[in-house]
Amino acid sequence: AEVARLARFHGARVIGIDRNDPTVTLDGFVKADLSKPEAIDEAVLSLPAQFDGLVNAAGVPGTSDRDTVARVNYLGLRHLTETVVGRLSPGAAVVNFASILGAAWPERLARHKDLATTATFQSGHDWLAANPVSQDTCYQYFKEALIVWTFMRAQQLFLSRDIRMNSVAPGPVFTPILGDFITMLGQDRVEADSGRM
Repeated sequence: AEVARLARFHGARVIGIDRNDPTVTLDGFVKADLSKPEAIDEAVLSLPAQFDGLVNAAGVPGTSDRDTVARVNYLGLRHLTETVVGRLSPGAAVVNFASILGAAWPERLARHKDLATTATFQSGHDWLAANPVSQDTCYQYFKEALIVWTFMRAQQLFLSRDIRMNSVAPGPVFTPILGDFITMLGQDRVEADSGRM
């Protein structure tokens, strides 16, 4: 919401895609469930033919079912990005919201690279069925996977289409799901992360 507000303040035209109605003023909105590739495909049909940026800020907390976390926080985000790449202007930017909780990605680098090479939402989902992720650490795992996919895909996009792609890894942010993080991690961990900010 804050990214949308600031972008509009600086003159951008902002179109949102989400399963929930927007809480801020936007220039357009498409309601879609990002856990379903067919819903993403349908939503993209409502977007302009060309645009200059994509901010992937959707996410569900680790207190959600791990399959939902995988579908929204990684597979759906990746599918949306790949579906709109052809509409991004040369020089466009893609920003993926990762998390400070994804900082341990080097510990599982080989697995994350393997998942990143799956070509489609379904093949990624199949890979995860064969390589299950623990419910207890699913949020962190998919934020790690997002960071690794961003590293891998960013170079290709820059070389072939002049599109910059980065991930940002914020700490605790006051959003409606902050309470879920406190439940998931404990108050001490959230306060420790806040202190590092």
